Amino acid sequence: MSAASFSIQQLLVDAIKLEKMQRFDEARSSCRTVLMIQPKNVDAYHILGVVDLRAGDFENAVKNLRQALKLKPDLPEALVNLAYAYQQLGRYTERAAALKTSLKYLPDRADLMSDIGLCAEKSGNLTEAQAWYERAISTDAALVDPRIALSTIKLVTNDFEAADSLLSEALRLEPDNARALVNLAILRDAQGRMDDSLAMYDRCLAVHPSFIDATYRRAMTLLATGRLSDGWRAYESRFEASRNAPCFGRFSLPFWRSENLAGKHLLVWTEQGPGDEILMGTLLPDLKALAGRVTLLCSPRMVPVFRRTFPDYHVFAYDDGTKALSENPADLQASFSHLGMCLRPSMTAFSPDKYLVPDTARVESFRSKYAARAEAKPLVGISWHSANPMAQASKSMALADLAPLLRNIDAT
Repeated sequence: MSAASFSIQQLLVDAIKLEKMQRFDEARSSCRTVLMIQPKNVDAYHILGVVDLRAGDFENAVKNLRQALKLKPDLPEALVNLAYAYQQLGRYTERAAALKTSLKYLPDRADLMSDIGLCAEKSGNLTEAQAWYERAISTDAALVDPRIALSTIKLVTNDFEAADSLLSEALRLEPDNARALVNLAILRDAQGRMDDSLAMYDRCLAVHPSFIDATYRRAMTLLATGRLSDGWRAYESRFEASRNAPCFGRFSLPFWRSENLAGKHLLVWTEQGPGDEILMGTLLPDLKALAGRVTLLCSPRMVPVFRRTFPDYHVFAYDDGTKALSENPADLQASFSHLGMCLRPSMTAFSPDKYLVPDTARVESFRSKYAARAEAKPLVGISWHSANPMAQASKSMALADLAPLLRNIDAT
């Protein structure tokens, strides 16, 4: 070995050691020194990519790992690392491509097959995801993650028997697996076995007390069974999970806890999509008699609806809220679930009244459009399809399945 090659090898070894010590700049410097001597050194580019990954610089990780693979395409470790970089950037199609290429060199890696399934699931292709999860399970029967992932697909497609079987096997392999316990609780919930569902959540939280998803979903079951006091408190846990509301943590205001609102300016913000905003919006009419002033922040789509329904409230889209409040500071804030805690402590506190005000011009436009074929019958609009791949099965149905019902309705 020549002195130059020994020097290069030592620089690469040093770079690996420095990366493990999180001395990233020094590790990069060693790799760049190598590339000055050997501009096409594959190992230097690969190590640079790993350093960038560890440092959280995912864009540069992609550049360096792709350069390594350009010089040496049959480098499975670089492909796996590239797939991880794509994952961090949310580029699931490219991640799947890198993983599929890596399988050419690592054909028995069931974990990579499972990861490809996850990419397909994230892209909304549940059929492809299912195929990859099944392939991972058949390759390595002891692998738990693809069983749990596949059970999620079976849950959303209402194949409860298959979900039950997959989760039972997953828990046989890993009795305390948090995700398997939560999925089984979700299954029991869907089967109407609410007490069994709550018991499963409690079992999960006894082992994983900080697993927010279990706390959040347990809250949903408590609310569904009318145990509102406990349910509302637990429901707020989702702010700590991936479901973070757009306004959570944005405002340094105390939260309303049922104290007197006379003369106070209350900031209210919604938390999830339009469906939940409409559902939880039934709480808003109560504030008219309680607060001196109400500012509501919601999704852009709901701004005209809420402005029309609540002309006395100041309604803004999330992104416009900071400016609105800088001009008129609020005294207190409340998310929709905080309103629920304060205004709906029991089932008897709910009101059956309708509250949304329609756009009269659009109503008349639709009436005119269908008047000729309506024959003076009531007009009924039907929503039968969801475009959300993870909710499609439970929120969609074939129009042909509705036909027998619609034939017996004296309406258009």
